[in-house]
Amino acid sequence: MELEILEILSGVLATFALLNLVYWLFHRRSSPFAYDGRKKREPYITNQKKRNEVLKQQFSIEKVPQIVDVIIIGAGVGGLVTGSILARAGKKVLILEQHDQAGGGTHTFIEKGYEFDPGVHYIGELEEGTFFRNMFDQVTEGQLEWALLDKNYDRVSIGVGDEKRHFEVPRGEDGNAWKKLLKKQFPDEHEAIDKYFNKLDEHRPNVWVGGILKLVPLWLSWILIKTGIIHLMTTSFTSQYQKSALDVVSELTQNQDLKTMMTYLWLDIGTRPSRAHFPIYSMIINHYRIGGASYPVGGASEFGMSLIPIIERAGGRVLVRASIEEILHNGKRVSGVRVRKGATDLVYELNAPIIISSAGMYNTFNKLLPKHVASKSIYYPLADYIQPSFATIQGFIGMNASNEELNLKAENVFAYVKNDCGESHHTEFMDLPREEALQKRIPMVFIASPSAKNPMWSKDPERKNKSTMTIFTGVPWEWFKEFDGSALHKRGDEYEEIKARLGQSMLDLVLEVYPQIEHHIDYIEYSTPLTNNHYLGVNFGETYGLSCNRERFNDPWLWSQMRPKADIPGLYLSGQDNFGPGLMPGVYGGVMTACSVLDRNLFIDLLLLHFNTKKKKQQSTKAKGL
Repeated sequence: MELEILEILSGVLATFALLNLVYWLFHRRSSPFAYDGRKKREPYITNQKKRNEVLKQQFSIEKVPQIVDVIIIGAGVGGLVTGSILARAGKKVLILEQHDQAGGGTHTFIEKGYEFDPGVHYIGELEEGTFFRNMFDQVTEGQLEWALLDKNYDRVSIGVGDEKRHFEVPRGEDGNAWKKLLKKQFPDEHEAIDKYFNKLDEHRPNVWVGGILKLVPLWLSWILIKTGIIHLMTTSFTSQYQKSALDVVSELTQNQDLKTMMTYLWLDIGTRPSRAHFPIYSMIINHYRIGGASYPVGGASEFGMSLIPIIERAGGRVLVRASIEEILHNGKRVSGVRVRKGATDLVYELNAPIIISSAGMYNTFNKLLPKHVASKSIYYPLADYIQPSFATIQGFIGMNASNEELNLKAENVFAYVKNDCGESHHTEFMDLPREEALQKRIPMVFIASPSAKNPMWSKDPERKNKSTMTIFTGVPWEWFKEFDGSALHKRGDEYEEIKARLGQSMLDLVLEVYPQIEHHIDYIEYSTPLTNNHYLGVNFGETYGLSCNRERFNDPWLWSQMRPKADIPGLYLSGQDNFGPGLMPGVYGGVMTACSVLDRNLFIDLLLLHFNTKKKKQQSTKAKGL
């Protein structure tokens, strides 16, 4: 009898949850996406001084609007996207950035005439006619254009010297082009390859389900989870995917080259395959394998160039060299921020009813909020529990020859010394004491050429015989911790020696793949985790925010609690910690935050606008054909 009552109660709760979910998905309020906001592309601004007038507007109290509806901490892509949408909804948004330019990971810098892109390497699902392309078009009002990378957008190099072998990763055929190529490369592994791609297909809808859990009311998420409805929506939280990405592929095959191919993208999520959550890893793979990858025309800083004017037209501002010292709290809700102007002693208190932190969960709850406020939040222990993604060291190479002369392609290369799914990068490098690791070869490096990806590069006559390359790999934060707190250019000879040795080790592996660049290197500089801390405002040199380890994603309740609307009145979170690692999850997280602030499901609005746009285009094409 008790069991029957429980079953009935469970059914009632499930029905109630579904009705509320349908209401949340479709209820109507005024929308910033009620109309197609795309406009004709404005002429590209190539003059650096004029670009700086947009991207490098230094903070002063005179530039702050008299009335501010929303203050956003951090001008990374998540904060800029949230600001753009709120501006379109009529909000006056003030974005404050501690760096000397807006953009976060999408900023660029110029040395000796070479422009380098530290954070944007490629983005998937942006081919014409996709939902994500429409989302970008609406958020940027059509001002951000995209160049498709080569058909083989990724290349995996395994081994060195005579043992070196290359495997291409192509786009197309509804995601099956890569599967067909793998079957040619591994003719005895057809069954394992089919099972692997079946698992990838199984997880394609997960991005939507994950978003729903974070956006519906928390009590509704609880019901969806406790009644088991969530398992009808996704398999991400089932026991078979409590395993790591490495565990999942190891059950499919023992072929080491194939296992390395199945996990080659682990550096893109900042978590080693033996720790990474497979459904999140599959989300990154699926992001590219159908339509390939794209790069912003004009370079990564076009993100800021396209988003900032939208914020300004609504009366808002995006100001840099503005260090947030504290999020103010009036005893009931957050009420503003305390901001320092650059390196001066000038400190101001700015008020707004809504504060959005795009500075990361750790910074928000461990540094910016008063401790007595932060410690009462569920977020307070989570950053330490989940831990950050690993730190990175990057290299920026300028070459005095063109992309064509050096045969640089619009692709990315993942270069591995061994075919062990990148595990030796940890066991034989990152897990070792620093001095011991410095005697060894770096086991893995990511290589990309921003100049080859950007079709505007060759149109600049000053870059006619120039090209660039960006490289990076993972390193432990602990190797650099002792130098933390030192001035940027005063870290001493030991620090410079460590940086040079790691840089040379990376370069040695790069030259295994691109030997033709060796005698054309005109400029080279390396950045360490401390550089990331200084410019990006992170704490442990991490590039991807929180780790994608299984602890973060195995528990659907933990996942749903980490949402854009914090449990402190008036406070919201934006950026990649909202959803997942990288640029597109950062954008997605930015839209989710706007959903929460406006109390509206903007994804449904964007989806309806997407369908209407496609329908109009089809009708127009048909009319022209007649």
